[in-house]
Amino acid sequence: MNTPDNSNSGTQSQQLGKLTVQVAHSASQWRQAKVALGREHGLGEGSEAGDRLCQLVWEEGNLVAVLVWCAAAWHLPGRDQTVGWDPVTRSKRLKLVVQLRRFLVLEATRRPNLASQCLGAGLRELGSQWENQHGYRPLLAESFSDPESHAGTVCKATNWVQAGLTKGYSQNPNDYYIPNDRPKKLWLKELAPMRTR
Repeated sequence: MNTPDNSNSGTQSQQLGKLTVQVAHSASQWRQAKVALGREHGLGEGSEAGDRLCQLVWEEGNLVAVLVWCAAAWHLPGRDQTVGWDPVTRSKRLKLVVQLRRFLVLEATRRPNLASQCLGAGLRELGSQWENQHGYRPLLAESFSDPESHAGTVCKATNWVQAGLTKGYSQNPNDYYIPNDRPKKLWLKELAPMRTR
């Protein structure tokens, strides 16, 4: 995620309009999202592994946020320990975890509470939108924040649970991992009851 943690700012917040969450289906909608991410997200537009979904959040006809979801990371000790997975269970159920790969509130629209409202709106629609697009409903979402630049306020405001730190690796475009010496905070959000962990 790359959105300033201003959701609980002490300043008087402006009234938010109705937020609508639309799935990007067409190439032009994906391009619109990627252009915004490439221009404003600190990590760029990124790339997604496996199944993916892009949510465009609109407020009264104006695009205010982009959320890009994709397949989960293969092995995260903090996640696997938190949900009680051994390697066999993880291999069977990992498909039910989705990763928030990118989250951006557009610079021109940023104001207190908007980031948490957009993330909350995206999360409420995620299960059904993912199922409509991919034929199954995810049970858990994961995301990461850089503790050197973000306190995780937006995650806290939308009831994500911190599950420790990563080991500090980045995925290389050639699909292997290289050390980056910058562990990230791992956040988890249950989307539906995980009856059989």
